[in-house]
Amino acid sequence: MKQKVALARALLHEPAVLFLDEPTSGLDPLAARTVRELIVGLKHSNRSIILCTHDLDEAERLADQVAIIRKGKIVACDTPALLRERASGETYVRVEFAQTCPLPLEAIQTINGLNEPRFMSSNAGRGQHDTNGTHPSAMENVLEYRTAQPRVVNPQVLLQLITGGAQVVSVICETPTLEDVYASAMVTGPLQQTLEETPLNEAKFSSLTQQEG
Repeated sequence: MKQKVALARALLHEPAVLFLDEPTSGLDPLAARTVRELIVGLKHSNRSIILCTHDLDEAERLADQVAIIRKGKIVACDTPALLRERASGETYVRVEFAQTCPLPLEAIQTINGLNEPRFMSSNAGRGQHDTNGTHPSAMENVLEYRTAQPRVVNPQVLLQLITGGAQVVSVICETPTLEDVYASAMVTGPLQQTLEETPLNEAKFSSLTQQEG
């Protein structure tokens, strides 16, 4: 309740820029949800909101842009999706077929940007292979691979598979989380795009995540 009252008081004078510091800190899940819903509602009120938080899940849910601070300097600033895409560089992709893929691995290995492609059983865990993985056996109905360019590579892979007669039933992509992005920025420093390239004043809603200590 105190957080909700504080938020209401902050809005009394209709500020053009609203700063919120850990607005859900110490709240139970239901109260935190209520505060987040209030913040989301403010996104459409023609004002800029700067949210300081160490809760990366909250930052991803609420922010249009996320800035990461390291030793007093912004080392990364972009949308959550683009930050995740740039951070680790690679997306894990798992393609499952209705039955064994009729194509050998060589049929897709020529696609640029495709890394570590392997056939495996749908019963196997991520990265676990039953055979050498170069040609699907009777039990291998999954193709897995990694790529740094999923938006470019995935359509090419699927086109090649479907053209070759494969019956694709699902495609799962696992991209880095904001936690991965944060950890990378803390270790390696600035990512490819900095604050100068993506000014905060272009965003209606931003989240500043700052290192402890």
